[in-house]
Amino acid sequence: MSEPYRQVMSELRNDPDTDPHVLKVQRGEAISQAAEFMSRESETSSGHKTFDGHILEVISHLPQFLDSQIALNTLRKSYTPHSEKAPHLDNVVRLNHALKELVDANPLLSFTNVLGFLQQMNTAINGQGHAELFSYEARSILVGMRHEIAVEQMLGMMPDVDYQDTSLENDLKGSDVFVSIDNSPYVAIDIKASEMSAQNAQQKAARRGYNPAVIVWSQLYDNDFGDNFRIPHETALERKDNLHEQLVRAVVSETSQRARA
Repeated sequence: MSEPYRQVMSELRNDPDTDPHVLKVQRGEAISQAAEFMSRESETSSGHKTFDGHILEVISHLPQFLDSQIALNTLRKSYTPHSEKAPHLDNVVRLNHALKELVDANPLLSFTNVLGFLQQMNTAINGQGHAELFSYEARSILVGMRHEIAVEQMLGMMPDVDYQDTSLENDLKGSDVFVSIDNSPYVAIDIKASEMSAQNAQQKAARRGYNPAVIVWSQLYDNDFGDNFRIPHETALERKDNLHEQLVRAVVSETSQRARA
């Protein structure tokens, strides 16, 4: 186990306190701050994070994640203003970004190992309470993330397509990647991990007056990945044309709407 990881883990030791909730908040803040600081310290001279740095960056967002996810699950049941959901969405998206950076930088990591690491760290930080909910939400994040990564694999095989990763700010708005086809303006694409989730999201977007065409199914199934975050080259070749058709429709539809506006 690396020394930075040992230092963060030392923050998880039990400390007697008459109010467990106050203790949990204080420990969470201490862990988050320590991990964030050590993540910065773990950068190489070129500014890139080491493996330890990526791990510590993920840990720094875990103390806030579970409480924010529980709050979001409650707020989504009612017509809650976006301003109330925004800080919780920010916490969830920051963890998502940190995990994607970890996996992008370390392509040999398996889905099972990353999920197991998250489950162990959550138990160390939050105890056994809501462990099942955490596992469900963490798995959902990792599933969505590997579909995004696989879509980027396929985008790299499309000679007429340029793409850019989304920023944290745009991810909060539901954008997973920006796509340009034949030098068109870049269009924000929302990638879904199943055909059904894409259809549901498209219907919801249409009801709210948004363009449903920019919501795109990855064309992949979970069993295409095995225990990996990437798909085999042969699978990418097989599915990329169907994905390309969806992207063309999305870019044409969105650029047409912009022209009419």
